[in-house]
Amino acid sequence: MLFNKKQKQAEVEKPPAENRRAVRFSSMATVKINGFEGEALLKDINAGGLCMESVTYASLELDETYVMSISPEPSFGVETFDLKVKVQWLHSSATLFATGFSIIEPPRGHAFQKYIDAVSRLRA
Repeated sequence: MLFNKKQKQAEVEKPPAENRRAVRFSSMATVKINGFEGEALLKDINAGGLCMESVTYASLELDETYVMSISPEPSFGVETFDLKVKVQWLHSSATLFATGFSIIEPPRGHAFQKYIDAVSRLRA
């Protein structure tokens, strides 16, 4: 999906963090989703979900499935990996667009788990 400023911006409340099944870990990885050419960052992640933030409007739809490519911070030494995700919530403000996703298919390979391990060690 591409970004389209003419589409109505979704104003859906983010769920409270305490409703999550597991702690999310802070991230600064870059994200590409279905051909998105703008800059988006992975704000936080755990084994079940993640939050993406962008300054560019995303025409993503609630309950839709996307393939997301995540490029971890170079200092972690983890290769880029793909996740199949589903939009759980959307939130927009005057300067930021945030989208919450659930991970709906276990990723292939070990890069995802290596990344989760690396970002969780920063919290310890």
